[in-house]
Amino acid sequence: MNGRVFASTGSDRPRESGEAIGLARLGRWSLLLATLIGCSEPNAYQPPPPPTVSVALPVRATVVDYLEEVGTTEAVERAEIRARVRGVLVEQLFEPGKEVTAGSPLFRIERAEYEAARDAARSAVDGAEANRAAAVASIAVADAGLQEVAAAVEQTEAEFARQERLLAERSTSPSERDRAKAARDSALAQRQSFEARRRAAEADQLKAEAAMSQAAAELQRAELDLTYTEVTATIGGKITVSDIKLGNLVEPGDRLATIVRPTPIWTRFRVDERTVLALEAMRRRNGEQRDLRDIPVGLQRAGDREFPIAGHLDYVDQEGIDRSTGTLEVRALFPNEEGLLMPGLFVRLRVPIGRFENALLVPATAVGRDPIGTYLLVAIDGKVQRRSVETGPKVGPLIVIRSGVEANDQVIVDGLQRARPGAEVTTELKTLPAPQGDESTDVEANGSPGASDSVAPPAGASAPVSSANESNA
Repeated sequence: MNGRVFASTGSDRPRESGEAIGLARLGRWSLLLATLIGCSEPNAYQPPPPPTVSVALPVRATVVDYLEEVGTTEAVERAEIRARVRGVLVEQLFEPGKEVTAGSPLFRIERAEYEAARDAARSAVDGAEANRAAAVASIAVADAGLQEVAAAVEQTEAEFARQERLLAERSTSPSERDRAKAARDSALAQRQSFEARRRAAEADQLKAEAAMSQAAAELQRAELDLTYTEVTATIGGKITVSDIKLGNLVEPGDRLATIVRPTPIWTRFRVDERTVLALEAMRRRNGEQRDLRDIPVGLQRAGDREFPIAGHLDYVDQEGIDRSTGTLEVRALFPNEEGLLMPGLFVRLRVPIGRFENALLVPATAVGRDPIGTYLLVAIDGKVQRRSVETGPKVGPLIVIRSGVEANDQVIVDGLQRARPGAEVTTELKTLPAPQGDESTDVEANGSPGASDSVAPPAGASAPVSSANESNA
């Protein structure tokens, strides 16, 4: 063996003994582990527990739904004061911005020209009256002359007839007959003269009467123009500053000032076709035809909280809906006794268009929408069910449910992403806060949340809600 000799020492024996002991222990543990694995059951899937969702009972309240629109104020009475005659403006008789009464004098225009025209017209009337009187007198003279000559004509005709008869009997001379004929012809000529004079006098009378009528009309016009030199207020109200300064020449039609009566005051606004139908349903609620003036209107100015000024509807455009815009003009009337409104303001108006008695409300976030329609998820005996619902107006974070759920249904309000129709869930009951009205709705608390009695059909349920709430319908 190549002459090599290996020698062993006493220290190698303990090391060899420790390795053997470790291997033995490892083998025993492996055998024990294999035994335990062989005796255990095979692996199985353990499902997770049902998801936890929050549910709540619908809260009950009476909700009044409102239409909100923007409108403009307009004076019920407004009059522009204009000059009606030409002349120099010589006097102003009011203080701008103050109240004036109907009929009170406001301006004076120079009068001299119109006084002269009045006097000339009056003289023309007097002259026409004198001419008419002269014509009447001439007619009277002619009538008197006709009466006198009538007797002479009768007498001379009788004498001429007698002379004609005597001449035929040869009891008179031709000269006597000629004298009788001349007397008769003279009487006839006088009668014709008086008749001609009477006809001329009648013509003069007619002419004088025509002239008198014309002169009287000119006098009336002159007197009217003279009165127009004093410009008076046509209505009572507050008057603006004058548009023309004193000393300037004004022409007929020139605007001198404007009077505005701010009490009461109108507000005009426009509504769409659906709102028109809602207002009509409001008028016919409970089968009764309500007067338009019974529908209240609230008004809010810039900076106002809520709608502090109360009025009522006054007029609806009788021409109907404007085809170009699809809207209808509506007018509201406000007493404005405190003078809070002035013409030309842009304001917000609120009109009630629906009342939901004993309505059920749920959080608006609990309402879902899909191709089938609007729905809520409710938990019944630990399982989720889908309920198709019809919604109404929104009240703060809540929304009115017109149909589809009952007062004792547990509506899933939180954890909607973990709830699927037909799936099991673990529920946690929450209490919804009492609904609070806002600018578009009023709320009247009506019983405790989750009351078990059924919901009465809301008045005007078929009426559409306002455009602000259509996204929730």
